[in-house]
Amino acid sequence: MEKNLELTKGHWLLVVGSQRIVPTLLTMTARLAEKGPVRVVDGWQQYNAFLVGYFVNERAEVLERIKVSQANSCHDMLSILESMSSEPQGINTGRGLHQTDSTRGGLPHGEAPGRVYQRAARPEPFVVLDLLSVFFDPFVYIDERKRLLGECLKQLDRLAKGSSGLVSVRLPYVLSQTESDLLKMVTGAAKNTYRVGMATPSPVAMRASH
Repeated sequence: MEKNLELTKGHWLLVVGSQRIVPTLLTMTARLAEKGPVRVVDGWQQYNAFLVGYFVNERAEVLERIKVSQANSCHDMLSILESMSSEPQGINTGRGLHQTDSTRGGLPHGEAPGRVYQRAARPEPFVVLDLLSVFFDPFVYIDERKRLLGECLKQLDRLAKGSSGLVSVRLPYVLSQTESDLLKMVTGAAKNTYRVGMATPSPVAMRASH
């Protein structure tokens, strides 16, 4: 799997595959954290802090930029996504350049040299690990799962505005018809989908969902 998949501002990238995609997803999360803050929603205990620490050589300043929220149910997933802001979460403070002949063209319009200015930080990218895992719960009625997933997809679109996101779906070896329907909802909503190392499993009757 390509470890340098490019995220596009205004969209979220969907990565679909088996359990083997997790180390690469964590590598991508680490690379995002090297550039700035990143928000992670962990759908089924996929986030491995030790592995991420290894990828960034245990640099504390990088690890501190990663904020992880654990979703233990489909209701948790929606609640966490709804609580995440699509607005910049910090302010960058900068000082106007000392204006010389060589820097005159590089000073932001209207800023005087030497003065301190506050500039809005960029919205933080987000990573959702194993989105559908919490929606494969047979103890929640399928209509409710579909409703909650639809709301989650709206939240992903909201969060991606002005930023970018990475969403993964880990496929089981066998999909029920219900699980296949949920997968189609996600792939239908994603603008870009990257499938890794396996064909989409065929639905089978022996794994019926309520």
